[in-house]
Amino acid sequence: MTISREELDAKLAQNKAEVGAVAAEMRREMSEWREQMRSDLRDVKDAIKSQQGSLDKHFGAQEIKLNAALQIQEHKFEKSLGDAKLDIIKWALGIPAIAFTIYKIYGAITGTPTP
Repeated sequence: MTISREELDAKLAQNKAEVGAVAAEMRREMSEWREQMRSDLRDVKDAIKSQQGSLDKHFGAQEIKLNAALQIQEHKFEKSLGDAKLDIIKWALGIPAIAFTIYKIYGAITGTPTP
């Protein structure tokens, strides 16, 4: 079986056309796929931005609550510290008063005059 040059050229042209058609279809499908991926990526980015905004809002509210709680605790601590300082001052001032009172009582019991 021999094939003529014209038949061979015709078969080659037919194969070339089929390969060209397949390549064109693949290019079209790849282009659609790339566009779909771009669209999906935009959707993912938008979803991330939305979640980030939501998280920022949530953490902002939590930060405000935490700061308020810390301020309350700081105020309580400062009040307790102030009360403790006052108690120490009262105690320190009370010792000479007690000593003077004991001195006066001792003077009264022994009959020694006290200033």
